[in-house]
Amino acid sequence: MRQVAVDGLIAEALAATRARVRRMESSTGPYEAVGELSNRQVETVVLRLILVYPTARAA
Repeated sequence: MRQVAVDGLIAEALAATRARVRRMESSTGPYEAVGELSNRQVETVVLRLILVYPTARAA
C-alpha cells in the first residue's frame, strides 16, 4: 500500500513539472518539446538530467 502512495506522489510531481515546463518560455523550444513528451519520456528526462541518475538506474 505504501508503494502505491509513493507512486501516486511521484506521478503528481511529474505532472506538475510537465505543466510548469509547458508554461516556460525559451527561444529554442526545449521546454515546449519536453512538455509534449510521453509520461515515460518525461520520467527519463527527470531521472537522467535533473536527478542525475545513471542510465542503468533510470532504466
